[in-house]
Amino acid sequence: GLYHLAFCVGDTLDELRAVRDELEAAGVKIHATIDPVVSKSLYLDDPDGNGVELYVEGSDVWKTDPQQVAQGAPLEL
Repeated sequence: GLYHLAFCVGDTLDELRAVRDELEAAGVKIHATIDPVVSKSLYLDDPDGNGVELYVEGSDVWKTDPQQVAQGAPLEL
């Protein structure tokens, strides 16, 4: 089935922080903040339990090193 949907919410970490702050103010639980190198992402569930990723672009290193897509580390916002 569907693993998750992903939506770009801006271009900078400041924009991602603003989205996080707005969601938290609305009582939305964020499950994880991840830095998968090629993007900076927030993960949460929609009201039906579907996974949602909200992200900003990170790096285009995947163009020369495709393995970078499989990397990931916690993201400090």
